[in-house]
Parts: sequence; structure tokens; C-alpha cells
Amino acid sequence: MDPFRGAFSSGAGTLGTLEVCTPAAYVSTGDNGIVSLVTPAVSGPDGIRFEYLAMSLDHDEPALMRHDAQAYLEHSGGVIQAGWGLSGSMRHSAIQFHFRKPKGVVPASYAFTLKVIDSSFNSGWSSEFSLAVT
Repeated sequence: MDPFRGAFSSGAGTLGTLEVCTPAAYVSTGDNGIVSLVTPAVSGPDGIRFEYLAMSLDHDEPALMRHDAQAYLEHSGGVIQAGWGLSGSMRHSAIQFHFRKPKGVVPASYAFTLKVIDSSFNSGWSSEFSLAVT
């Protein structure tokens, strides 16, 4: 038996043993030269994971070679930064973020705010969700 199974649970939806925390959402719809979105954030035995995807609309500008974005997970115990990703492609970017399961969590449920800041194109996104922590 996996001792971490069900470490987080949410009523938002389920993907196998993964719990969907937030749905996919657009961050930018092309007004700044890129289309970008976050994939569904899912909670599993080792924490919360999602990807930030971006694609350049113009073949000349902007290049995504040095595209960078940061992700933050806020909760009552503070803020966790997943670090930032840096793309290495001219036309598209895929940055993976992973937040480890918080240690020493006492409450039965936790309220979180997940934020993504796209430093290269001055756009951002946030979503609030709660998970039961067992």
C-alpha cells in the first residue's frame, strides 16, 4: 500500500489517483504577441504539478528563446516559490512547475492560491482552490 496515496484530495475532479486542483486556463490570448495557458494543476502523492505553455503568434516577433515565468503557491503558512523556468525554443515554450507536499500540515483542509507570473510578457494568472490534507 502506498503511504502517500490520497495525501491531497479535492472535489474539483479526478484523473486516476491525481486530483484536479484547477482547470486549464488562458493567461494571454495573443494581445501581447503570444498565446499562453496553464494546464490543469493536479495534486498527487508528491505534491502539485502543472505546466505553463506559450506559443509565439508572429514568426518574426516575439522570440521565446529566453522566455521566463515564475510560479508561487500561497497558503496560510506562507508562500512557496517553485522557481522559474526558462525556455530554449524560438516559437514555443513549455515550463513545468512542481510544488512538494507541505510538511507538518495540521488542518483538515488547506486553502491555496496558485499564481503564475510571465516576466517576459508582463502577464499573469491566479486561481484559488482548497484541498483536504490527510
